[in-house]
Amino acid sequence: TRLVRDWISDVCSSDLVLTLAAEVPTRLVTGDVTLQTWLRDEDVTALERRDTPFHRALTRAIRVWTPLQRAIFGGLGANMEGDNAAFLHDPLAAACVADESFCSFEPLAIEPVIQDGVFRSLERTAGTPDSREMSVATAVDAERFRTHFVERLLHLFEIGRAHAELH
Repeated sequence: TRLVRDWISDVCSSDLVLTLAAEVPTRLVTGDVTLQTWLRDEDVTALERRDTPFHRALTRAIRVWTPLQRAIFGGLGANMEGDNAAFLHDPLAAACVADESFCSFEPLAIEPVIQDGVFRSLERTAGTPDSREMSVATAVDAERFRTHFVERLLHLFEIGRAHAELH
């Protein structure tokens, strides 16, 4: 049995178990994959240089979050050395809705459970009771995603203007 870690708190554990047990096609992009990609300090500096109200607000929030993230995840055993300014957990999961190519996905039998009050998704042998097949991200092209994400943020308003002009 392999634990497909996702670092989700127990605040909504029972809801997650019900959701993942539902007979709905599911794609998981779990923490063991999403925590392999992050904004670097140099990315935050580049975003600050954009000097729009959005970019200023974003980088202020990141600068507040960075030491908190390092303390929280470092306390959980993650290697927080280097220039990890902010994990891209939610951005990667959301991006995979539109473009799966950032990650490698495999069909895996997953059993959603609560262990010691914490939600876990356990990989099982296909056909194991209480498990079901899900498309699970097993790897990420972290550098490609980080570059894509930062470029989108840097050029956010140009992208919006171009889209508006098309419609």
